[in-house]
Amino acid sequence: GISTITDFSVADDSLIVLRDVGSLSVPVITVTDDGADALIRLDGTEVTRVVGGAGTVFASDIQVLTGVGVGFLDPTA
Repeated sequence: GISTITDFSVADDSLIVLRDVGSLSVPVITVTDDGADALIRLDGTEVTRVVGGAGTVFASDIQVLTGVGVGFLDPTA
């Protein structure tokens, strides 16, 4: 399924989409509002829902990196 972000703050947080290292095409990121939430799509496929992000999250806010995911760090842990 897709990831869900429940506590995103434009002032404090960053959005990064990690693509497979084998991807050769230029990625297309789109953000659409769905009620109060923002839906982030990569090449037309929904990848993330930002709860409460409608009207505050834009494609220009999102970095796309290519690489191999090795795990995620939770700065609050």
